[in-house]
Amino acid sequence: MKVDPSGKTLYVANATSNRLMVYTIGSSGKLNLLQTVPTQKQPGEMAFDPSGQALYVVDFLANVVQMFKILPSGELQPLGNGAVNAGAWPNSIATTP
Repeated sequence: MKVDPSGKTLYVANATSNRLMVYTIGSSGKLNLLQTVPTQKQPGEMAFDPSGQALYVVDFLANVVQMFKILPSGELQPLGNGAVNAGAWPNSIATTP
């Protein structure tokens, strides 16, 4: 799980359903489902790019990092071709400024 830098959107990787769940976070903390995004095979760790405008998701069984643009609404849109090769069984990711 990752909360975006603004604190308004929660991103959850659901490895058992191969999806990312995107929730808005209300002022009371209530979560509202905004979007369900299909992934390849078993999404896991996530990281925001330093600008907070993209989300990178490690996909353990597909051996890729999926890349998404974060729209102003908080919804995700595939970035570029959507994924880059990450070698065998990637399980973590980090970004630096």
